[in-house]
Amino acid sequence: MSRTRSGRFSAPGHTGPVYGAAFSPAGRLAATASSAGAGRRGLTVPSDRLAIMTTSQPWPWPQELDALQAAPASHHVLLETSQVRVLDVVIEPGAREPEHTHQAPSVMIIDSPARIRYYAGGTLQFESQARPAEAPGPRVRWMEPEGPHSVENIDQHRYHAIRVELKQRRPANPAL
Repeated sequence: MSRTRSGRFSAPGHTGPVYGAAFSPAGRLAATASSAGAGRRGLTVPSDRLAIMTTSQPWPWPQELDALQAAPASHHVLLETSQVRVLDVVIEPGAREPEHTHQAPSVMIIDSPARIRYYAGGTLQFESQARPAEAPGPRVRWMEPEGPHSVENIDQHRYHAIRVELKQRRPANPAL
């Protein structure tokens, strides 16, 4: 993916500007989205199936898919103000969350990683591989808003993270 002279992004396989990108937990580019659809390693993925979105688009999914409503067993509020929502995210070994969304961009602080399967729109997007012993300390990742997705813990221990969602004003979806 690269930035054009006009300040927009472009990516191989797209004829127009790219407005969204999804990254694997390791930070590798996994998918890109444009008005023509999305591309993933030579595959075409319709843009309505791409889980990661940019923040300048209206939110197309219903509030019932918000993580707190759709996946309450794995998402708990630690703090909520007009500017942030801090979630405690726990996925037990062998558990798969119900499909849910995260409307706000966020910082994810993973203090107990686990091997996972990540599904978007009901389709397996990737499975994390076993890793050698990691350096101690949390992993910190920037997360764009996520459309419908679910995570399955395929490890023998609990997955735990703190997700700090940064609230912002977003254009309303007139269709909802």
